[in-house]
Amino acid sequence: MHPSKYMWLVLLCLKFHASIAANNDEGALDVAAFNVQVFGETKMKNPVVRKYLKEIILRYDLILIQEIRDSSGKAIIELMSDVKEANENYEMKLSARLGRTSSKEQYAYIYRKDWLTPSDEFVYADPGDLYEREPYIVRFKSEKAAIKDFAVVGIHTSPDDAEAEISNLESVYDDIVKRWSLDNVILMGDFNAGCSYTKRWENIKLATDPRFYWLFDNTVDSTTKRTDCPYDRVVVAGKTLLSSIIPLSPAVFRFDEYYPLTQAEVEQISDHYPIHFQIRSDYEAKNIFTSKAVNVIDRKVTGLTANAIYAMRKKAALDGAYRLFHSYTRRGAYLKITVWKKLLSYDNVVKSLYGNFHKDFPNLITFNEIHAAVRVLHEIDPLRYLPRGHGLFKTLYDYWKGYQQRCAIIFECSLEDRSNPTCQLQIKHL
Repeated sequence: MHPSKYMWLVLLCLKFHASIAANNDEGALDVAAFNVQVFGETKMKNPVVRKYLKEIILRYDLILIQEIRDSSGKAIIELMSDVKEANENYEMKLSARLGRTSSKEQYAYIYRKDWLTPSDEFVYADPGDLYEREPYIVRFKSEKAAIKDFAVVGIHTSPDDAEAEISNLESVYDDIVKRWSLDNVILMGDFNAGCSYTKRWENIKLATDPRFYWLFDNTVDSTTKRTDCPYDRVVVAGKTLLSSIIPLSPAVFRFDEYYPLTQAEVEQISDHYPIHFQIRSDYEAKNIFTSKAVNVIDRKVTGLTANAIYAMRKKAALDGAYRLFHSYTRRGAYLKITVWKKLLSYDNVVKSLYGNFHKDFPNLITFNEIHAAVRVLHEIDPLRYLPRGHGLFKTLYDYWKGYQQRCAIIFECSLEDRSNPTCQLQIKHL
């Protein structure tokens, strides 16, 4: 199935659990990564922190929790108990305590069992002892998501060695491919991929290897304090996974804008925001088709007569670049005449509007209509809003620009009232 057929779907669903006010889009698999700064018993004793950590988790079907420092192991179990009390579908995969120093951490994947089933897991062997905390990898399978089998690599890099640790994630990926014969992989977490910690992108193999696409660029601030740093990242590989990601879904969840929290309470929760994205559901991929359309009508157009419309039809019929559709009255007279043309990409649509369409039908299509249509096209073209790596790394922009955008220019004229015919210009994304 060609991914561009569904790439611009925007599906908004709201679900409200009786006991919470968390949003969860049931039409997609919601995935997140969240560094819960020094998570342990102290945070669980803070009722505000405890309440909103639970609510944040319940927004997602899969969330990676990082920086679990609690040596007793009680805090994450208590948090999971809160989550399961609100929704019993949640389960957890928890790593061992990892770290080469006395300051050890755990990774936790909290997931919805009605969406995902973990099938295997391992901690990266780290043969060169490169990582402060070795990546924790879990393989998930899903009947409900468009991607049926994928792995997630959770990583919290050491700030001082961030560039080397990020770069070596290429080797972690290769290990997964060799171990499981699986190339659809999500690598996510607190990469410390910004500000003073990551600068020499040309030395980072995860950035230069064309197999990998970064969902967040270097302009995204994922910190809650006064810093402005894109520390947290998601990198994906594998064609099936890439085509399943809803392109405009990657975002930072700024919970201070969503919940009634003071800045002090925000920083008590974490010095990081969660980052998230969505994977299309299997149902949507197989059954839902949407298209975007721009409709433009010039109410002051001159020369809009039945004869002019008949002339348009004749000219389009003689020109092989156009296709014609007609509908008729019961007596066999023309009711509607539609001229349309298929094109690839919004850019070609713009060129054709200013070129052939206006030249071939000058009395019916005005420049005012064309100007208005082009402005709206620029507003709705998703490629304009996808992040770009600016030569440092590939993003979803690079992935999707490689697929042809199938569009149509449709010019439809109604002769239902021959004394006052009407025409409208429509640009449709197919």
